[in-house]
Amino acid sequence: MNRENGRSADAERTLPDAARTLGCHVESLRRRIRAGQLPARRGPHGVYIVRDTDLARVWIRPAAGRPARLDEAASWAALESLIYSYPKTREAALALLRELRTQPGLRPRLQLVLAVLRLRLIGLTYRAIASTLGISERHARRTAKRDLEAILRKELVKNEARRQRAVQTQAGAIVAQLEQRLQEAGYRGLTRADILNAWPKRIGKRIRDLSEEDVDRLVSIGITDTELLAISVAGIPVEALNYLISHGLENDDPVDH
Repeated sequence: MNRENGRSADAERTLPDAARTLGCHVESLRRRIRAGQLPARRGPHGVYIVRDTDLARVWIRPAAGRPARLDEAASWAALESLIYSYPKTREAALALLRELRTQPGLRPRLQLVLAVLRLRLIGLTYRAIASTLGISERHARRTAKRDLEAILRKELVKNEARRQRAVQTQAGAIVAQLEQRLQEAGYRGLTRADILNAWPKRIGKRIRDLSEEDVDRLVSIGITDTELLAISVAGIPVEALNYLISHGLENDDPVDH
């Protein structure tokens, strides 16, 4: 759990302490509580108690001459405190947020969201944020209401999809090289490309799950671990696999990678 000034991300505060943190009047927070904008519970003697994670979502218009409620470093820490709803992806989301902090040019659209949220946490008005970032005030308002954790989780899904596509592409290229060697050895059956390009008509079947016996035979004729992994990812036509196991290759030299 993140800690800042000795407090955990879910630490609790009394309203006077929270008001000092935000640089606002206690009554401003009471109004937020009555309006349902700030979750709170009753503590000893009926005093309101609020959590830091909820407090970080409260926007208070700074009074004239009032200093910024957070500096740049603290604003990034405050962003991290907004990531707590989904424990399974929390560490990955935090890692992505830190990556975006160290690489400002990475994913401009996402960087704009982070910039708006950070400036709002610092205490800038929507008008000031719009002027600073060169966007409309309406755009700033809409962006500030977005759920940071949901945005990062969506980006993580996209990252995994990109990784999977890259793995599939590389595996397909390795299988294609293997099929080319098969054709040089006399194979004239279907290739993986033939099966894929025949969509929507089904003209053959690819196999990915190799039996232990198949693996042993393939290893014995020089098939590398990289090629075995590629087959398990991209698949290879059943008749190509049978030909490979039955006839082997023209030579025992593995494909260069």
